[in-house]
Amino acid sequence: MTLADSRNGAGVVPRVVLWGSRGTTSTIPHLLLAEAGAAFEVRFLSLKDGEQRRPEYLAVNPKGEVPALAVGGRVVTEIPAICVFIAETHPASGLLPADPLEKALALSWLQWCSFRQAQSFFPGFMPQRFIEGEAEAAKLRAASVGRVAEAMRQAGEALSRSGGFLGGERPGLADYYLFMQERWAARAFRLELPEACAAHRARMAARPAVARVMETEGLEP
Repeated sequence: MTLADSRNGAGVVPRVVLWGSRGTTSTIPHLLLAEAGAAFEVRFLSLKDGEQRRPEYLAVNPKGEVPALAVGGRVVTEIPAICVFIAETHPASGLLPADPLEKALALSWLQWCSFRQAQSFFPGFMPQRFIEGEAEAAKLRAASVGRVAEAMRQAGEALSRSGGFLGGERPGLADYYLFMQERWAARAFRLELPEACAAHRARMAARPAVARVMETEGLEP
């Protein structure tokens, strides 16, 4: 698929299209684009209907996964890469520190969230993709719940030591990832969040950009 450029008074600006699915990990870059004040378009796919495997989307992302961020004629995949791209193309957003050490610390939390997503959340969401048999799937789901609870405990301790966000007094990339994980932990895994995580979730949900995205995707915070 060829993605055309759009023009404004300043010249040629690459057209930015986020391909995703409501309420999934693609909501994270959706939140970041909105927070950064970016000009972008969102195209939602139904994973339930297998739209991510249709030829028209595979022409965008041959991996058949969401999210994918199309910028001009090129496509960025994988959440950490997409998040960093958004932050670095919108430096005034403050989503990623400029100081090398602070940036490394921020990226370590982003990677932590991404790793926990794969290790803890995904097996609980879709145990049948990892193991066969209902009984074994139930065991995997139970183990996943335990890992999610431990991840929330670690995040809560970190938030208690910081200024309310993972990076200190203002939200960074990982905070938007953690916000969605807190939401999934509470709503999908029926866990009681640590006090610091519950407060973090509420602070993030109150941000105007976050509220707009949640409304657009039809989600309760």
